[in-house]
Amino acid sequence: MLAERYFGKHLDLRVRLFNTLALGGILISLTMAVSTLFTGAGPIHFLVNMILALVSFGLLFYSRKTGNYQVSYLLTVICIFLILFPAAFFVSDGYRGGMPTFFVFAVTISVFMLRGRTALIVTGLELALYVGLCVFAYLYPDSVQHFASEVDMLQDIILSFVTVSISLGIIMHYHFRLNYEQQKELEKAREEALALSRVKTTFLTNISHEIRTPINVVLGMNEMILRESTSDQIRRYASNIQIAGKTLLSLINNVLDLAKIESGKLELSKENYKTADLIFDLVVIGRESAARRVWCSKPKWTAICPVPSTGMLSISSASL
Repeated sequence: MLAERYFGKHLDLRVRLFNTLALGGILISLTMAVSTLFTGAGPIHFLVNMILALVSFGLLFYSRKTGNYQVSYLLTVICIFLILFPAAFFVSDGYRGGMPTFFVFAVTISVFMLRGRTALIVTGLELALYVGLCVFAYLYPDSVQHFASEVDMLQDIILSFVTVSISLGIIMHYHFRLNYEQQKELEKAREEALALSRVKTTFLTNISHEIRTPINVVLGMNEMILRESTSDQIRRYASNIQIAGKTLLSLINNVLDLAKIESGKLELSKENYKTADLIFDLVVIGRESAARRVWCSKPKWTAICPVPSTGMLSISSASL
């Protein structure tokens, strides 16, 4: 569809604005060309407006085929605003006709289409050119083709004013509507992201609570083994299970803390701890997996090898 191709939501805001401008330029130029048949502006004025319509159509076609809209913006400024508008100025009674209204249109659209320093440079160039044209037409009035009568000039001014006002009104309305739609889409995406975050937090909280229950059962049963067992080997194994279980429980509590952080309900509390106990717990956790690997001793290096009879680590150092 034509609307989806040139004004679809998949297109950038400036791209859709440019397409609106190009189509509007075609309609405006054709309207002004037809109006010359009734205002008596002459065939040159008619020809200039037809060229404007053709150039607008060419830019729209080029931008759609290549996708290079930045080049299209600059070509619009150069071909239409800096060349064809000044040409129409001299065949439309200069600053006494309706072309100064189109100069306002050109500067406004350049601000919308271009960005940053380029917009400042181009609009400054346009303003300097248009002011220069008005001064030149004042100093050399014979360089301007005048209307045949005061009525023709008045008709041209009214038609230009109405056409540009409607065009700018439509473009501004369309621009703000697109911007409003994008804001709504961003707000909707934000709400969906927040909803997904809440779902994730709820899931983590629930699963953490569910995991804590069997771990507490395991730790409770293991505590009974520590109390009732008379075997040192079993008690050592049970002690390792107790340390690993408490570490796992601490990790699960950290997951719950993550949910509190996201909800803004986390409160920090200061507690004393012993670094030696922390290191010992880490050694216990990693000892069993490390005991399955044998690091062969080399001269001047430390060797770590498992002791099969106890499952403990034996650390020996070669003399340097």
